[in-house]
Amino acid sequence: DDHAEYWKWFTWANSAIREGRFDAQHQPRENPESWFAEAFKQVGKIAELGVPKGTGQHVAWPNIKLRGDNLIVLAATAGTPAEVLLQDVPVGAYDNALLWELRDPSMKTLLSGTIPHGTNREVRFTLETEGLYFLALTSGSCAYSITSTNTPAGLYAAEGLSLIQGVGRLYFYVPPKTGAFTLSIKGQGGETARLNVFDPAGNPIATVQTSTKQQTAKATVTPGDGGAYSLEVTKADEGVLEDYTITLDAKLPPTLSPLAEQVFQLPPK
Repeated sequence: DDHAEYWKWFTWANSAIREGRFDAQHQPRENPESWFAEAFKQVGKIAELGVPKGTGQHVAWPNIKLRGDNLIVLAATAGTPAEVLLQDVPVGAYDNALLWELRDPSMKTLLSGTIPHGTNREVRFTLETEGLYFLALTSGSCAYSITSTNTPAGLYAAEGLSLIQGVGRLYFYVPPKTGAFTLSIKGQGGETARLNVFDPAGNPIATVQTSTKQQTAKATVTPGDGGAYSLEVTKADEGVLEDYTITLDAKLPPTLSPLAEQVFQLPPK
């Protein structure tokens, strides 16, 4: 009955290994630190994001397969039901369920749940106040997707957004007078990827790729002006396109959005 709890523990432990926090092995196993707590520690860095306006209509997301632990930022409208359709995506012989938890701007837990392996479910909630809400997701060794939302949503990428396979256009906001900024992509072993970057007019302005010998590649962009830039991930010249992470420069709002008109922005200084 507690199978899902074991996967939370394994996910937390693997994250600690990747981050070099090897002293975590000495924490009491009977009361491990939740990976949800780790995810929500990042929220303080994004509490000042501007809330883009939605139409209330469902927006179909491109085919994006997320993997590992990820955090979704939701821009909710008071009194209007917010709906997010989630899909647990099988990978190999793994059979992990998709775990999720929703918190409000004060970090109060509102809802949590499990989506059975290989199925989709709708997360639906009505909120009393407008603002940013936070949805943490993990599916162990499997993958998962956001199929559609009726409220603006962004994928948190300041600490590394974990994905598998290629991804079409995702948008991010570049504030005016930002200066040069960097986007990075990281593969592992024989799993490689190419990162392409586009300006607000859709013109390609940078491309980098990882290799079996160089697992991280960085694209440095000097923008002509601010606006909704975009990126995509395709196959590199060598290796296979599977697991990788994308990280946005700290100068930028930390989210990637499926629509240019729904990118999250930083308030004017």
